[in-house]
Amino acid sequence: MTDLLVPTPPALGPTITRRLRYHSLLGEMVRFADGAGLGIEVIDLTFNVFQPTGSARFSVELGTLAGSESAYTAPDANYVYLGGGGEGTARLIVEVQDAASVSQWGRFETFVDRRDTTSPTELASEGVETLADTVTLPIVEMEAVNTEGQLFGVDWTLGSLATVWLDPDAPPFEQVIREVVVELRGNTPAAIRPSLGGAVDMALWKQLARTDARIRTLEVR
Repeated sequence: MTDLLVPTPPALGPTITRRLRYHSLLGEMVRFADGAGLGIEVIDLTFNVFQPTGSARFSVELGTLAGSESAYTAPDANYVYLGGGGEGTARLIVEVQDAASVSQWGRFETFVDRRDTTSPTELASEGVETLADTVTLPIVEMEAVNTEGQLFGVDWTLGSLATVWLDPDAPPFEQVIREVVVELRGNTPAAIRPSLGGAVDMALWKQLARTDARIRTLEVR
């Protein structure tokens, strides 16, 4: 995108250097920002890096959380064939897989053409990076509740750091709020739905799945 402006970023976070080749630039930038505890945004075709400001605490016990949903889908690929240099049956082929994902979802294959190298180590490294790019991370959507002590747009907003308690039997987790949807509903209070995603790991998703299962069990009873 030739019209995207990237001004000199402020001196925030650590220095990160990485070579990218056929990667999702947005996905990699989100990964970098998460690791550094920073936020990124594009406003009027200008790319900015910022330090998250404000904070929010979400839990049913505090009265700031009405409910939550989590979604986790199969990866785009979990088994990679990498074709290196050579022709026909003499061509070097390296296979890399995410065994845990294959066991959970079945095999989803992709092919990466790397005729420029005959190094098995380099091909294997490319395979690991491809798997990292094709994984679909969980997304957590919450319905926030405004209280006197915590108001959307005053105490927290898009890009704020959220501390969330979803399971009373597990410790809280912290994530940057990546999206906020505000739904106006007639004479009733607006529905405010902040979303967390990108760096939400499998341990968290399993925690959410257990919570969802408990809720469904209570609803059946």
